[in-house]
Formats: sequence, structure tokens, C-alpha cells
Amino acid sequence: YAKEGTFAHDLGELKLLHHLGEIPKVEFNKKLKVMKQDEFYTKELDQYVDVYVDFAIEKINEHKTGMVFIEKRVDYSCICPEGFGTSDILILDNDTIEVVDLKFGKGLKVDAKDNSQLKLYSIGAVDNFNFIFEAKKVKMTIVQPRLDHISTDEIDVEELMAWGEQEVKPKADLAYEGKGEFNPGDWCRWCRVKDR
Repeated sequence: YAKEGTFAHDLGELKLLHHLGEIPKVEFNKKLKVMKQDEFYTKELDQYVDVYVDFAIEKINEHKTGMVFIEKRVDYSCICPEGFGTSDILILDNDTIEVVDLKFGKGLKVDAKDNSQLKLYSIGAVDNFNFIFEAKKVKMTIVQPRLDHISTDEIDVEELMAWGEQEVKPKADLAYEGKGEFNPGDWCRWCRVKDR
């Protein structure tokens, strides 16, 4: 499932980079042809990826004056030692940061409301770009095309950073030191060490 998800992300990235003019048509067609030979490629997968790509293009068009990044690494080590992730789409425009995450699974519906992963990525985006861009709010969206589910949440940057400093940082620092409490639960569904 993870490999299929990675493939779907790669296909979406290729299509978006072509849309943004960062990959010429000849190169796009060549890469797409190779991807269509992959074991994970199906017409159904391609159609689901297009749902995500269409949504992404709508977001990009909403922010014509903004900076757009596709598959952008964000570093949130300001609150979690060595913490980082990859935002599938990151847009900086006016006073707003948009973080969009593609979830390609079809088993569990994931909501953007108070989503820790998206909030961490958003903290990374604020920390990484605030020297050139002063954001006041963050919009976070999860796109799950296989479940026909798109969910968005919005938070003020002040509230987001306070959550990071007050809720996350103390626990992350303890965990980094090998201290703190192990607290397994159903949220450990994909953890490689959940049975230890």
C-alpha cells in the first residue's frame, strides 16, 4: 500500500510540474509513458490522481500571485528535534499558507480538522518561510480521492505556533531524550514497532 501511495504521489507530482511549466511536454510524455509501464499503474489509479491534480490546480489558480511548491520538504525541528516532512502542495500567498496532503488509501477517512501531521507541516512552513513571508493564517487540506473526501481546516498562525510550543515541544524533547511515556493505541496502526 505504501509503494502504491508513493507511486500515486509521483504521478501527481509529474502532472502538476507539467501544469506549472516546469517539465516540457516531450519530457512529460516520456516520463508518463514509463510510469504507465509500472506495476502500480492502472487507469483507475490515474483517474483518482487526476481528482487530486484538478483540486491542486484549482488551489494554484486561486493564488495566482503566490509561491507554489510541489512535494516541498518542511523542517519543523524548531519544535521537534530533527522533525521534518514533505508537503504535497505548499502555497504562500498574501497572509496565508496553504498546505495540501494527498492520502491515497481507501480504508480510513482522515480529517484535516486538528490534524497533527498537517499542523506540524504548517509549523515547518511558517518557520521555514517567515523570514520572507509573514503569514497570519494557515489552511490545511487533506484530499482522499478514493474515498471522495476532501477536508479543510484553518488556524491562525499564533494559535498554531502556541500549540507547537506548549503541546508538542515538551513531549518531543522528552521523546528525543528517550524519556516520556509510551502510549500505544489505535493511532499506532502503521507504526513499524507497534507490537514491541
